[in-house]
Amino acid sequence: MIAATLRDRRRIAFGIATAALVAAVALTSTTPSAADPDDVWDPAAGLVLKGTVLTQNGRHTVHEDGLVYIKGNTIVDVRKPGDSVPQGFDEAPTIDTGGVILPGLINGHSHMAFNALPMWETEDHFENRYQWAGRVAYTRQVKWPKALLGDSKYFDLTPELAKYAEVKALVGGTTSIQGAPAGKRGYAKSLVRNIDFGLDVDDVAQMMPPVISPRFQRDIREGRGVLANMNSGEVNSWFVHLAEGIDEKSRMEFDIIEELGLVRDETVAIHGTALGGPEFRKMGRVGMDLVWSPISNRLYYGKTTDIRTAREMKVNVALAPDWAVGGSKNLLGEMKVADEIDNAEWNDSLSYRDIVDMATRNPAKALGWDGQLGQIRKGYRADILVLDRRGDPYASVVHATDRNVCLVMVDGDPLYGDDEHMSFLKGEDCEVIYNKGGRRKCIDVTTEHEERGDQTFDEIAQKLDDAMKLDRTTMRDTFRDTKDMSMREFDAWFNDKFKGVVAPARTPVFAEEDPAFFNALKNSPNAKFPYDLERYWRDADRPIGAGSSAGAIARGEIGGRLRSTWRATLTEEPRSRRRIARLDHGTPVEILERRDLSAWSKWLKIRAEADGETVEGWIFAPFVEETEVLAPAAERAPTDGITDRLRD
Repeated sequence: MIAATLRDRRRIAFGIATAALVAAVALTSTTPSAADPDDVWDPAAGLVLKGTVLTQNGRHTVHEDGLVYIKGNTIVDVRKPGDSVPQGFDEAPTIDTGGVILPGLINGHSHMAFNALPMWETEDHFENRYQWAGRVAYTRQVKWPKALLGDSKYFDLTPELAKYAEVKALVGGTTSIQGAPAGKRGYAKSLVRNIDFGLDVDDVAQMMPPVISPRFQRDIREGRGVLANMNSGEVNSWFVHLAEGIDEKSRMEFDIIEELGLVRDETVAIHGTALGGPEFRKMGRVGMDLVWSPISNRLYYGKTTDIRTAREMKVNVALAPDWAVGGSKNLLGEMKVADEIDNAEWNDSLSYRDIVDMATRNPAKALGWDGQLGQIRKGYRADILVLDRRGDPYASVVHATDRNVCLVMVDGDPLYGDDEHMSFLKGEDCEVIYNKGGRRKCIDVTTEHEERGDQTFDEIAQKLDDAMKLDRTTMRDTFRDTKDMSMREFDAWFNDKFKGVVAPARTPVFAEEDPAFFNALKNSPNAKFPYDLERYWRDADRPIGAGSSAGAIARGEIGGRLRSTWRATLTEEPRSRRRIARLDHGTPVEILERRDLSAWSKWLKIRAEADGETVEGWIFAPFVEETEVLAPAAERAPTDGITDRLRD
């Protein structure tokens, strides 16, 4: 197939280009704690990050106490303790993060110009996206406020809106984001990577008119538009809202693009909520990708995309939080909802690792950027996220909140993180935007190379706050075509054009500062979220499961008898798909055998009573705390004090 060949060639070219950048590195000092000019990092020396490295390569290699060597915008190498040190980093400092190091997260779907607005709360249930977009309430609370803030005729704050959206992404570990304001190439990529403008070349397209548009369909049939650009190699990835809804009108959008010849490798379907097995099978066969946004799906339609079936049909699935009006603050938040929905509705078909893949290697593959991004790998771009390690490394990622973000680097440039790291890496070229519970976090939002790049975060936030008041006098004196109007004339003009518009309140960057966000999820009659999502933020400083509302099961000691506080699935053998039984909460179990996978996870063979019968089988036990032991262990296996959790 021509399209697949073009993409493969592009990936090969990416790999060759990045491999040519690789040089060297060396392990020496530790991070100074002060921002003395003499102690500030010299980027020319390179940098070494030490921690638990989730490489996200094809084998999902995990390096305990791994070393990531960075110079310029490139990951020079990834080494294990005791390996030889590459050349060229004799003056490079080492930051011993004590955390989890993974690729920066890739947000495959957003609407950046809307991401300073608060959640739009509606009690209406919708069948497709065309219904809610036409509601008067949506127009007054979302569409008009965004237009007044961003349009060049009005407040002209699209640069500030885009930068604010990038800050929200960055504090949640996102280093690449899709959905820039149309045509705004300069300021829309001043912090994180903007997917819409490509990586090295501008080869990414996003859908503007819906696929039901007669003009769009006519252009394709007449040899113009995205299909022609795919065939010429100009477009490597095409992001399109597709089948967003639950009715036949939504599903038929797939038939439209299939008839037009657009069901192909380059196409990335956003949402796909109305799709099922037949459509997913066709997508899987050609390598078409899917972006999943569970919160916005549930808020508007009461259900979400059938990800379990999509994955069974070999569809590559990426995760994205959609927008602030109906989604998580960032990808870390969306991970939690994805996990909760999977546990409740799909029998825990997604592992923590699967969910992390959906935010790293999977979207990189969808973009054709998997030769440069989505992995911690020699020669790849240095888009890096460091998180607190609070247990199993993959669980630490899915359970992480923005409070647990220690460091974020984009193209080798440290842009956000804990003060102790940023003061060393950036000196005074950053500002504190978080200071709670003994943790200070700093961000560097200024740049000399972008439009209005000299603004600090506080200045950006203040400009948005002032504009969001929608003060009539301020608007008259600011808008391009109203400065000569009297107040009476302006009021008449404004009431005619924006009657009933609601002045919004800027949504906070951090979820813990936004109780309205959690309340909107809990109170939504469509979403019906039964999950206590706030617990992740309450427990952000605790080991996963330690005293948390999530519950736990005890240390896996041979002969020990424990009481389960989570449901668990027994299988015939480790990794077997043959299920023996499911244990309810509070089931006493006896440990018969233990197979350690790592310091943080293991398989346990147990004996228990289930449905009136004694059963034996295996269950997977990632990290958590010890709970009630019903009888002493007859034989204690070697232990390093680490405790374990059974997760349904």
